[in-house]
Amino acid sequence: MYNTAIVLSRWMNLDGTLGEETKKRTDRSIDLYLEGATRSLTMSGLRDNKEPESPTSHAEAMKRYAHSCGVSEEAIFKEEHSLDTTGQAFFIKRDIIIPNEFQRLAVISSDYHMERVKAEFDFMFGGNYSIDYFSIDGFSTDQLLEDERRKIEYFNLFFKGINQADDSAIAERLFSRHALYRRLAS
Repeated sequence: MYNTAIVLSRWMNLDGTLGEETKKRTDRSIDLYLEGATRSLTMSGLRDNKEPESPTSHAEAMKRYAHSCGVSEEAIFKEEHSLDTTGQAFFIKRDIIIPNEFQRLAVISSDYHMERVKAEFDFMFGGNYSIDYFSIDGFSTDQLLEDERRKIEYFNLFFKGINQADDSAIAERLFSRHALYRRLAS
């Protein structure tokens, strides 16, 4: 059994409801929970870095939706700092996985995104955790796959010289150089 099933958000609608892709990812986590395959859900995402400010975070909207589908509110964690996949992996580990001493994880995203998710989560978490990956099909395009390949190359260059799972070195690089997270350095 998984300690938690992590759902990586994508888009929200302007009215604050889940976009189709994020809803399907969330539905997969709800299925795992209701089947008894996971003890909890972790909803991840403040917003997409290309989206305007919204009335609620992606994680909060996903939590509300999962609760409306029968998941206990107490079984849902929220990560509300991230603006991209890199931030999701980092903040989930720092704020949810480590404090709760979780070891067995499921990570849910879309088919075109999965190669990047695996690369980034494997780097952030190292070999210290048991992670299974679940992909939602039906959203892949050649353009999205090419964009994801470029993002993997950028990620590898960005963290070049840093060892897997070196939390302090990763945090220092993220907060000192990453355009989306420099504002969080304190």
